[in-house]
Amino acid sequence: FYNALMLFWFTALASLGVSVLGMFLADALIGERIVILGSFLGLVYTHNDGVAFGLDLPQIILLPVVLVAFVLIWRMARKHASPEAQLAFGFILGGGAANIIDRLVDGVVTDYVQIASLPIFNLADTCITVGAILLCIHLFERSPEHGAYVQYTCHHRGAVVWCAPSELPTFAVLYAMVLL
Repeated sequence: FYNALMLFWFTALASLGVSVLGMFLADALIGERIVILGSFLGLVYTHNDGVAFGLDLPQIILLPVVLVAFVLIWRMARKHASPEAQLAFGFILGGGAANIIDRLVDGVVTDYVQIASLPIFNLADTCITVGAILLCIHLFERSPEHGAYVQYTCHHRGAVVWCAPSELPTFAVLYAMVLL
């Protein structure tokens, strides 16, 4: 358990550090679009005053939602001792914290990575996405042979996941991410 939490905190702090560094470098170095692979991949400096993908959420609601999300991530990380889960939760917490720090500095989040016609994003968003994917893989690779697991079905996308009843909050968070 001790080593698992060390992995969680190392991943969270590393993803936080890299993400904040990327935001400061984008602030300092990106003026016009920097072409990497033609129109497919580039660096474009922009600000996002909304939440995920520019969605607008009133500030009075944003802070409580973020605080609840951080508490849930920490509680779920403490329940899951596997290295995969610790990496996943560390990436999610570090990326989320980096976006919050960026928002506290100037009221907006700095986005700068442009891939094709996807919304422009930053390294913190990438950390959150990688964490969510790792968590999905971790939960979806589980099977009933690992103990007293129950089958839950995500009817919206047709996915099936096996998880212990104690992991239902984690599954609910993932289900909400799938619906977005």
